[in-house]
Amino acid sequence: MLDVYSGQPISMTIEKSRILLESYQIKQAAIVKESKANKEPRILEDLDVGFMQHPVGSHMTYNIPLINVMTQNLTEHFEDYSIDYADVCFVAQGSSGCIIAALIAAKIAGSIIWDIKKPGQKSHSHHGYCAPVNTKYMVFVDDFISSGKTFHRCYDEVKKYKRTINCIAVTGRVSWTLFEDHPVDTIICQEYNEQLY
Repeated sequence: MLDVYSGQPISMTIEKSRILLESYQIKQAAIVKESKANKEPRILEDLDVGFMQHPVGSHMTYNIPLINVMTQNLTEHFEDYSIDYADVCFVAQGSSGCIIAALIAAKIAGSIIWDIKKPGQKSHSHHGYCAPVNTKYMVFVDDFISSGKTFHRCYDEVKKYKRTINCIAVTGRVSWTLFEDHPVDTIICQEYNEQLY
């Protein structure tokens, strides 16, 4: 069977996922050692992962290996810092973010998803929100960050409930300027850019 996006056999896509996961496991040990003694955000990046295709739901065969890498990175991060899966809440907005959050949460037993509604959106809830009660560790997930508006909107919404986003997991490049007024502990991305774009 062929992948509808790349035209390659699906078995090649699965093999790509396995190779990416193995490369992350090798790199992770050195990153963890260095970041534990460091108070700056922990940056996990890999320039070889590639970008997600958009919209996420229309390119699932291509995007799933990348989501698997995000899941692996997050799982290892939670284990390295003794974060209980039941304390984890994935924060997302929009269809792409929620698809990614659902696929990751399905493999991290006990975690939940907080779908932050876009301004004016109230479908499936007359309140327009569904704030989790007992979770302690908030992870913002999306396919990529561009202007940062979605991340900032979610960060500010979470803050209304006396919570904070601790970690972000995205593909693509991330600029430090996004976090000047919205600090996080851990950034999982393809490339962390300390300069303005």
